[in-house]
Amino acid sequence: MYEPELKKRAIKMALLGKNSVAQVARDLDINANTLYTWVDKFKLANSSTFPKLENIQPVSLDIENRRLQKALAEVKKNLELLQGTL
Repeated sequence: MYEPELKKRAIKMALLGKNSVAQVARDLDINANTLYTWVDKFKLANSSTFPKLENIQPVSLDIENRRLQKALAEVKKNLELLQGTL
């Protein structure tokens, strides 16, 4: 289950940002199909389930921290692979 503020931010980034929906999903560690569904529902309903864009709050620090930890782990893994080839 995703936190409501993450959904709101993801939708805003997908609709108003310069990146594609797929890139936004990768950046936020969300399945791209999930984000496409949120965006489609927002566009169709624009109801209380998907609040208006101006009410969007930043992603919580915990979510951002998890995303950054995952990215760091991937960089460390790649570094180990590169060091092994030298």
